[in-house]
Amino acid sequence: MFSGLTKRDQEILFTNDMVYVDEVSRRLCWNHESHHEYQGKFSDIKHLCDTGSLVSIKDKMLLWEFPSEFLTCFDEVTVCTYLFKGSPFYAYLQSERFEIEFKTIRDGRIADWDDGLSDAEIKAQLKPLVHIYEGVMNVVGAETGKSNPLSSGWYDKATEQDLKRLRSSTETFFARVARTPSKVNGWTSYSKAKRHLLGRGYTKGWIANNAKATNEYGRKRSMAYLCNWFYHPIIKGHFHERGITVDEEAYALSAMIQWIWRSQIRQGKPIHLFIPSERMRRLLKEWLASKPSATLAMKEAA
Repeated sequence: MFSGLTKRDQEILFTNDMVYVDEVSRRLCWNHESHHEYQGKFSDIKHLCDTGSLVSIKDKMLLWEFPSEFLTCFDEVTVCTYLFKGSPFYAYLQSERFEIEFKTIRDGRIADWDDGLSDAEIKAQLKPLVHIYEGVMNVVGAETGKSNPLSSGWYDKATEQDLKRLRSSTETFFARVARTPSKVNGWTSYSKAKRHLLGRGYTKGWIANNAKATNEYGRKRSMAYLCNWFYHPIIKGHFHERGITVDEEAYALSAMIQWIWRSQIRQGKPIHLFIPSERMRRLLKEWLASKPSATLAMKEAA
């Protein structure tokens, strides 16, 4: 979501005919006919309009989107990633009608996709190293009805009692289950909830839930993942309007695995995990067992 313009700023731009929305692409466009020489407060917006980077959502919100024209400058683009079908980038490429071909890495080289066989072999070796807590302290994340415990929305409505129970369970996990010193403990939640969950034995081990591509936390042996990921509803709706159905399960799994793999598991060493969200815990166990749920497509690029 683009937050570089306040509601008042948008009103100024539209009222003065400085911008307009293209009816087909829904992109925000700069009115060069009457404001071609403009330089001032909205110069950055002018530039983003000219590169096709801003998309209008329901005429109220703006989405920052990578201009697809840039990718068309190349004959071929290789994206090295994991669980690609869970990423917004995959949905974006589909919505822009790009042709996508999946490959894998075998013996250090790009090779034809093998339907996840190599991936399954690797996970079979990893599974004995991943110790997932199963016990009464997971009750705070148990799904009941249509509830989504530990999601961003759940934290917005959580009572002090809910947060205290989660905080106490996290303390108990590190102290009595993992039994690891604070320096090797890592944890995460949504940033807005961080201050409510600080506790003994793990507070200084905070790792942002979007941490990727870093070895900074490679000594962490015990990890508490206090999130339950879902697509941003506006972005999900944006893709839906363009005929693309996003894979919410793969999206959540990808985010969690990226975070867990900041720990010493990336070195082939065992880890202890506290994942109280019933949904997130299920996704990880199914991934390790190579038994995807009905809604989780597992044929992603390795």
